Amino acid sequence: MYSRVHIIGIGGTLMGHFAVFLKQSGVRVTGSDGVIYPPMSHVLRDVAINQGYDPSHIPHDTECVIIGNVIRATNPEALEAFARMKQGLLRVMSLPEMLEEQVLTKTHNICVAGTHGKTTTSGLLAYTLQRLEQAPSYLIGGVCLDLDVSFKIAGPYFVLEADEYDTAFWDKVPKFFHYRPTSVLLLALEFDHADIYKDLAAVEEAFYGLLERMPEHGVLVANTMSPSVLKLLGRLKKPLRRHLLHGDETYLTDVQDRDGLLHCTFMDRGVTDTFTLRIPGRHNAENALAAWVLLGALGFDKNLVREAFASFRGIARRQEVRLQTKDYVLIDDFAHHPTAVKETLRALRARFPSRMVVLFEPRSASSRRRVFQRAYEEAFGSADCVFIAEPFDHAEDRFSSAELVAALPCSYVLPSAGRVEFVMEHIRPGDTIVVLSNGAFGGIVTELEQRLSLLQVS
Repeated sequence: MYSRVHIIGIGGTLMGHFAVFLKQSGVRVTGSDGVIYPPMSHVLRDVAINQGYDPSHIPHDTECVIIGNVIRATNPEALEAFARMKQGLLRVMSLPEMLEEQVLTKTHNICVAGTHGKTTTSGLLAYTLQRLEQAPSYLIGGVCLDLDVSFKIAGPYFVLEADEYDTAFWDKVPKFFHYRPTSVLLLALEFDHADIYKDLAAVEEAFYGLLERMPEHGVLVANTMSPSVLKLLGRLKKPLRRHLLHGDETYLTDVQDRDGLLHCTFMDRGVTDTFTLRIPGRHNAENALAAWVLLGALGFDKNLVREAFASFRGIARRQEVRLQTKDYVLIDDFAHHPTAVKETLRALRARFPSRMVVLFEPRSASSRRRVFQRAYEEAFGSADCVFIAEPFDHAEDRFSSAELVAALPCSYVLPSAGRVEFVMEHIRPGDTIVVLSNGAFGGIVTELEQRLSLLQVS
């Protein structure tokens, strides 16, 4: 490991926690980014960070520069880093490349992959392994409410949120190609990331590449309700220890949300069993079942696993209750893909059966495009009232907020100015208010939290 590291794009959840890990390991860490908002501004409070990008921000004695995948080739610090590397003065790497080269050769790497549910399932696995006293290593692209950090190198089990997004501007392969998978949880698979994948076939090819990188007799737990997953399994010839969910052997038989808990009953090779979750939604039950099966395949005691599952609190910004009073519930969630929106709202409807008001920001590269225009009409079916913001910025074949609003009952285009006041005019006591965005949404969650809190005082 290098002793003097500079990180370009340090403010992201994963890169920020990686920076903190390096600093706690005795590495001198510097970094650069734009404006960094909470919670990462708090996480990085003890790291030397420059706002903005300039070649002078890279100390002259830096040994290695880590560049985040959001950084473009024209970034002035990236240009400086590659210029110095050509002179033999330092090394330029992506985080996946560093892990592949310096860490993942010695660990049992559990890759949690799929279009939806990766962060929550990775957090559940890491937390459960910690409760099982395995001192797991983990890389999670979100803030797990039960773990101190999102990145940690410790024991031999390494849980990785295996992202299919590309690695870096000079390395246009999925991040998970670098993760040396020992075991894989393959969750639901759909088209996403329209900015880098042409179609579903291209997405499937990427995931096939992940499975091909598994060692013979590695453990594969796969969700066979996904047609794309079934297609990949049909192509795969490598001898693996396959555990197929939702087929004839292992499947959920009952999921009930009552008393603030998700009660899950399932069949596993002829035996009925149960576990309980604090997080809502059948989709979370399905993904937790995948984690259960993997942990069983690795030989862990199911009673201890059941105890850990029951106490897992989830991930920040995944169905996170920000405020709950006698009159209002305010929930912050990361959902942006139509399927994620639909399943999240369905889960919240079961947990909070009151009138549901939803605010949605089309911010991701796919949601800003028309590729999912029609799919969103169905996705918001569980909502009683919907506010749709204009797309975050310009995109090719741009998504139309007005067109979606025209197709939905009781829906509005959210104005760019006076947004909170506009929403407050339409809500009433008893409402559950759900904010959906994979970005900051201009701080609207915090503003709503403050306004709703004041209503309780008055």
